[in-house]
Amino acid sequence: MSSIDPLQQLIQQMFPHYRSYPVNAMVPALINGPNGPRVAMLAVGDETVVSHLSSDLETDRPMAMAYLEDNRYGIGRDLIIRFELACPSGTVSLETSVPGDEQKGQALVLNALQTPQEIGIFVVDEERTLVRILKADWDPAPYSAVFSLLESRQ
Repeated sequence: MSSIDPLQQLIQQMFPHYRSYPVNAMVPALINGPNGPRVAMLAVGDETVVSHLSSDLETDRPMAMAYLEDNRYGIGRDLIIRFELACPSGTVSLETSVPGDEQKGQALVLNALQTPQEIGIFVVDEERTLVRILKADWDPAPYSAVFSLLESRQ
């Protein structure tokens, strides 16, 4: 048994449908813990993403950001959560969208993102094998306007 097996098991528990996620997609999961709801992400990277993240990084802490985009069905606004990480060979961007037409899902994610936290990002390759775990610091303060716009619609 390899040392990665417990982490693969954790991924399977947190993201039960992880094998069906498309390549170059990132999917959020909500975790209820002793300090309230928290967010974790699973990013499925192609060969290019994996090669960038397999290199020596100056930091495992990507920069987090959130913004809104128009929903393709014209229902509300999509919440985009993006992480950027500088690598020796360029920048890797990991992004997920919580669609505006999924109001309940948006409300759950918004609730979890209202408090400062560390967001764990599990990066897997196309075979869904863990490549790297990144940790992003989340500070909700810069995104209060984004949250207000979404909450006013809920």
